[in-house]
Amino acid sequence: MRHFLAVARELGATPQEIEETLAIAMVVGGSKVKLLGRDCLAPLSPEPVSAVQPGPASAPPGGS
Repeated sequence: MRHFLAVARELGATPQEIEETLAIAMVVGGSKVKLLGRDCLAPLSPEPVSAVQPGPASAPPGGS
């Protein structure tokens, strides 16, 4: 990560751009950890663990 930070600075990335990039990386990394945790806990759960929570049904795009 230090290498990529140095390259970003050399290429002219502003501190704000670097902070925004780090925030996005944390969201992506956190999502992966959450999915891995779900997979690890699934065998311990008496009920199936779904990756996506069911929501209300909606009409397909285009209204048909």
